[in-house]
Amino acid sequence: MYIKNNCAEWSLHIEDWKKKHTGDALPKYFIAYVRVGGLIERGGRDGKVLVTPLPVILLAPGARPPTESNLDVSEFDLVNSIVNRNSMLFGDGARAWRKAALDAGLPYASVNHSILEFCRQVHGLNQMPVTAGTQTLDRAWQDLKKYVPSEITAKDKKTKKINPALWDWIYSWMWRRNSQGDLWAAMAELFH
Repeated sequence: MYIKNNCAEWSLHIEDWKKKHTGDALPKYFIAYVRVGGLIERGGRDGKVLVTPLPVILLAPGARPPTESNLDVSEFDLVNSIVNRNSMLFGDGARAWRKAALDAGLPYASVNHSILEFCRQVHGLNQMPVTAGTQTLDRAWQDLKKYVPSEITAKDKKTKKINPALWDWIYSWMWRRNSQGDLWAAMAELFH
């Protein structure tokens, strides 16, 4: 989302940016990143998925997109939602996921997208070879982007804030994916 440098609705974010960038010229506009954190089960296209909003970050044009921080990952506690403790967490190289996995007592392996590494062989549980990579999650993000209609913009035109309909669509996608096609059976779980 593009945010003007004098937008009252984003004044707190703009003030935070100014504090972190003292001495830097104020850009004419910012790019607000609407960030989604998520986990997905591996082992097929129908793996359960969990998504959560991460804090919005304002950046000057041309700045490097943000990665998840330790605070982002720990605050939303996604890793502790992993029920099967015989799991292994695969990440994209963001250090926060490694720390979260280690804190939760889960084995961890990552790939480094910044050096064009997208998968690699590692020793998994019981020293069995497994492929580390984020292809399953990357594919799920592609499905999510296709699911959300193009008419749903990230910025609400009236409030100039994040469009709440965007999160309605994101959670709808998660629910549909996790119900694995049997929406009527999944409906009963909504009313427990």
